[in-house]
Amino acid sequence: MGPLSNYNLQQLSVLVVEKHDTMRRILVGILHAMGMRDIRQGTNPDEGFEAFCETPADLVFTDWAPGLDGIGLLLKIRADDASPDPFVPVIVVSAHTELRHIYQARDAGMTEFLGKSFKAKLIYSRICSVIERHRVFIRNRSFFGPDRRRRIRFDGPDRRRHVNRAGFDRRSLAMPFSGTERRQGYPTFEESDLRQRQRILPSEAEDS
Repeated sequence: MGPLSNYNLQQLSVLVVEKHDTMRRILVGILHAMGMRDIRQGTNPDEGFEAFCETPADLVFTDWAPGLDGIGLLLKIRADDASPDPFVPVIVVSAHTELRHIYQARDAGMTEFLGKSFKAKLIYSRICSVIERHRVFIRNRSFFGPDRRRRIRFDGPDRRRHVNRAGFDRRSLAMPFSGTERRQGYPTFEESDLRQRQRILPSEAEDS
């Protein structure tokens, strides 16, 4: 594999948690080809979390599949009292690529999502996203993790489409409707003549 970028990733420490030997070897081999040398491995969430607590990593890849609860590991990294770095970037790797699965991983505090089967360029694009698109962390009663609103618009092949954009993004991309039925609360909202007449008090209607 030829060089993918000018980034020097040799000093990056990575934890890979994947139960399948073949998939784990493929992912680790790709990371090695990118120049990374400090790569630790785990085959299950408990082993992965133990390795993370012993020596925190700069980046975590975790599988999410039947038999490996990558979301559970993600939640432990984010919220467990024993976690040495709840802010570490976590890339969830999964064959579950429906929107509901991506939302579930997002709402558990993932940093990026990588669908199987993956290619080296896609892996690298996720690493670049971690480096270049830093998001502040949000904490509330039900969530702790990177801000789920992406403030930088992505124009690549994996760009989000209308159905899974945030409401603000959907409105900003839509053609504005400026007629008399424009939704209330928008800057150019106007009531129709019929609605205006319906709001006139009876006494005012009689006087007119």
